[in-house]
Amino acid sequence: MKLNRIAAGLGLSVSLLSASSVWAVQMSDDNFGLDVKITAQSEDDRDLGTRDGGDINGIGLDLRPW
Repeated sequence: MKLNRIAAGLGLSVSLLSASSVWAVQMSDDNFGLDVKITAQSEDDRDLGTRDGGDINGIGLDLRPW
C-alpha cells in the first residue's frame, strides 16, 4: 500500500511539473522595456561621495532597450 501511494505521489508530481512548463512558454513578442544602469565613480577616496569631503568624479548612464 505504501509503495502505491509513493508511486502515485511521484506520478502526480511529474505530471504537474511537466504541465507547468507549458504555462512558462512566451506566447507573444509584445513585451518591451528599458534597462537603466546608473554608475558613479569617485577617484579620491573611492567611497562614491558618502564620507565627509567625498566627491563624485564621474557618472555614467547606460540605457538598453529590450
